[in-house]
Amino acid sequence: MKTICLICKGIDTYQLLYNQLCDFFEPEIKIVGCALNANPREKLFGDIALITSSDPDIYYPAIEIVGTNIETIVVERQFDPMDIEQLIRIPSGTKVYVINNLLGTSKEVIETLEQSNINHLKYIPIYPGIKDEDPDINIAITLGEILIRPKGVNQFVNIGIRLIHLKTLLSLAKKLGLSEERINRNIDNFLRKMIELGKRLGEAYIREQKYLAHLKSTLQAIPDPILAFDNTETLIFHNEAAEKLINIDINNTTSYSLKEISFLADKMDNNNQLLSINDHIYMPNNHEIHFEGKSCGILFFLKDITQITNLENRLKNNLKDAGRVAKYNFKDIVGNSAAIKNTITLAKKMAKSDYSILISGESGTGKELMAHAIHCSSPRHKGPFVAMNFASIPESLAESELFGYVEGAFTGARKAGKTGLFEQGNGGTVFLDEIGDASLSIQSRLLRVLQEKEMIRVGDTKVSNIDVRIIAATNRSLPQLVRSGKFRQDLFYRINVLPISLPSLNERKEDIPLLLKTLTQIHNETLKWSKEAIEFLTNYNWPGNIRELINIISYVLAVCDGNEIQMYHLPPTFNRIIPTVVQKDLMYSDTTEKQIILTTIDTLNKSGKRAGRNSLFNEIKDSNINLSEQQLRYRLKTLENEGYIYIGKTKQGSCLTEKGKAFIKSLNLGD
Repeated sequence: MKTICLICKGIDTYQLLYNQLCDFFEPEIKIVGCALNANPREKLFGDIALITSSDPDIYYPAIEIVGTNIETIVVERQFDPMDIEQLIRIPSGTKVYVINNLLGTSKEVIETLEQSNINHLKYIPIYPGIKDEDPDINIAITLGEILIRPKGVNQFVNIGIRLIHLKTLLSLAKKLGLSEERINRNIDNFLRKMIELGKRLGEAYIREQKYLAHLKSTLQAIPDPILAFDNTETLIFHNEAAEKLINIDINNTTSYSLKEISFLADKMDNNNQLLSINDHIYMPNNHEIHFEGKSCGILFFLKDITQITNLENRLKNNLKDAGRVAKYNFKDIVGNSAAIKNTITLAKKMAKSDYSILISGESGTGKELMAHAIHCSSPRHKGPFVAMNFASIPESLAESELFGYVEGAFTGARKAGKTGLFEQGNGGTVFLDEIGDASLSIQSRLLRVLQEKEMIRVGDTKVSNIDVRIIAATNRSLPQLVRSGKFRQDLFYRINVLPISLPSLNERKEDIPLLLKTLTQIHNETLKWSKEAIEFLTNYNWPGNIRELINIISYVLAVCDGNEIQMYHLPPTFNRIIPTVVQKDLMYSDTTEKQIILTTIDTLNKSGKRAGRNSLFNEIKDSNINLSEQQLRYRLKTLENEGYIYIGKTKQGSCLTEKGKAFIKSLNLGD
């Protein structure tokens, strides 16, 4: 839970502002604080510190209490509109004292009154200890307690202690992530007071103008269009956003009625129906405003959905730029086999829950891809996705990467510290790849995160609450590691709530043709695989699974110049595999090609020459067959596999077998 620290001068001010903050933020945000006059000795810890004045006698003691590593805000303050109403009755030009405990705070009060357009009076600051007094002044403005009684003053106007300005509260609400419902309710309460005050001002023109100006200055803090109508459906309040939206004449607002703004009148009984205005989408909400049990008007609040969408897109882009977003979904997993389809169906069900998932499978089966897809289909899909591979990071760095660290935690630590993976993934998913390689000390800290939903940065004592979903993955047998004492049994049961096993490529060989086609066409839409190559790769034993398949595709994309991938385009290592994988005779479609190659070998053998590949290539290049050196090499391998020739080691060349000699003899007999 996030925390606001409040520091004030006096105990009365502190109590009032503390209650105001509690009403606005609790229970979603925690409020702590102190009054300087009470001589506080303990330091305060939180996310944001609010200081009620920039006066050095208040500001610097406050900084000593909260420290310099926290965001501090000198709050803007405003008076309760119901309290300052009485100042409007004082004749224009009257000199009045403004009493406060310091010169600086007295000046701040005057500035607040003038910003509220209560500027028809001549304000004179006064505070305890001042000697210069004006005997002509007989009215003094106080903020609660009467601190001094200047000579000649016979009327004290108590306008109460200044509250925190609505603009500051709304800014805090956005920073701390307060819910929209809570914000709208607080705005509603404020406007109730505004409407009631408007009634009390009566028909006096100057009072109405003063009030409307004060209201308008407050409403500008709200970026969305707001319009308020009294019981006669006459427009009495609007902000600049509303003015721009419907072209309200600011000098003639009383002439507008609810019926004249047709799109609002139509939404009186249809909340949450979207409106399209000036290329923006708005969601209107209307609330009947009550005061002291009586209806006194209606409030329209138009939420700019387009702006929210743009902010969400900006957030997604920021997460993407920071590498904290999932890149893949279930549509990116290629395959029609029962093995992969059943796995995807199970994973989709698991994605909808918030339990920990353990993905197991051989190396290269796509465990990280599955983790991305699960996150994208989960309720946390709008949150961050962060990943860490324990096999690729030294144990000495794993702790600081996971949990972050504070300044001075170790030699070389950043001055401002660093957020760890769990803080970066707060509200989203943390993917722990190769969890079986995590050390026992790291496993102990991971267990605390899973059990308590909290963590401590390296070098810190502060406990931080976190909200993440864990997806772990491994290609090792965790039960076996548990039995050998290399993996904690309690951690295993924590992460193995929803186990899912990915099939190896050998268990889904029927997917290989589709995988070859799909992954190749990502880079080259015109390139095709020959039936021979597809059949060979389908029968191949895949120790490296999908990762090995992708490597082969990358290789052939680099070396293939034509439109069809043949066997001779495969990596050289496959030349040693072909005879053991291909079980049947690989017959040529062109018998002439076979005759020419065997006849050329026979001629070279009989003339005492070595029938090496280069010699053969030079001999047959002028014939009526057109073969590259790579193609010739493959043809020779095929003829050897068929038993027609024997290929010697190193530079011995090729020679005919008995079967090959019989084939040549049959040709001669045919002649």
